[in-house]
Amino acid sequence: MQALQGHIVRAIDVGYGNVKFSIRHKDILSEVECQMFPSLSPLATERGLAAGLVRSLNTVEVDVNGVKYEVGQQAALAQGAYDDSSLLDKDFCLSDAYMARLKGALYFMQGQTPDDGKKLLDCGLIDLLMVGLPVSAYRNKNLRKTLQEKIQGAHELPNNHHIVIEKVLVMPQPMGALFDYAAKNDMLDNMQDQLNLILDPGFFTFDWLLTAGLAPIEARSNSASRGMSAVIEEIAKAICLDKQWNVDGSKLSGHIAEFFNSRKPVVWNQIEVNPMNYLSAAQPVIVQAAQQLTRSVGDPGDIQNIILAGGGASLYFDTIQARFPHHKILVADNPVFSNVRGFQRAGELQILAKLRNANKAAIKAAS
Repeated sequence: MQALQGHIVRAIDVGYGNVKFSIRHKDILSEVECQMFPSLSPLATERGLAAGLVRSLNTVEVDVNGVKYEVGQQAALAQGAYDDSSLLDKDFCLSDAYMARLKGALYFMQGQTPDDGKKLLDCGLIDLLMVGLPVSAYRNKNLRKTLQEKIQGAHELPNNHHIVIEKVLVMPQPMGALFDYAAKNDMLDNMQDQLNLILDPGFFTFDWLLTAGLAPIEARSNSASRGMSAVIEEIAKAICLDKQWNVDGSKLSGHIAEFFNSRKPVVWNQIEVNPMNYLSAAQPVIVQAAQQLTRSVGDPGDIQNIILAGGGASLYFDTIQARFPHHKILVADNPVFSNVRGFQRAGELQILAKLRNANKAAIKAAS
């Protein structure tokens, strides 16, 4: 962005389901361009190792503390099986598996645009990198500080790439959706004087964040382990109980997750299975999430805006609307990217504020 005077801002949201990252933002009126890949980082196999080169499955091998991981669009196929065991952990952000995914995002961030072939990030420096954490994890100040320290600094990337990250800021994940919705709907000035509730049904956690303007109200914000992974688990159980499929649920979960990511059909024994036909089995999970939300938030009468974001937004909408019958639930466009788009915009505002303060100081010193 021209107004940033050459400062490079990027955003990465390493979720439990997908890794989302910004690749370009031409100007404040344009859309933040983003990409994503599944949040998987299986150990790299010996078969077909390419010493850091992108493989035919659109994955790349990254090194974290001497251990090689494979990340990218088809990491599950590269491994040969779906495995979410490393994902569902509150301290996941401090793990080597997390760092592998973040380094994968940094590598793909340095790729080339499909339209003009120019590199997306043509220098080895990011002035400000924005990342996020679930609300319950964000409340742990030591966790936030440790994560910042792990990411800030120099990183070796695959294929002889490298990058230096000058500064890292950590946000509660739903705060990104607030910035994203407010910016796209020209509501930021109004929302800074209002109470805002942001709901983010992600893969592992269902997060809610209440803010007074842009300041989190921690006493009425939290997370519940009632995200899409719990929904997928119940759907998989229901399909397994349906004798016509003769399916092992542990193998099915990954295909269901892919269905909700890209609507790619689930085919088992050469017959298409529609997970939406079994959604009623997961309704108790969604209701439990809504119950925990309303107990935490309390009387919603003082809330002006309720924003629903995250990859599971459409599945949770009806239940959330029923819990807040006097409010219009605002849904982000393409909600799976809402947090990372908002991180990008929040980072740009940080840089602009810094530049304005520096200009004011220079004018004052010269007068």
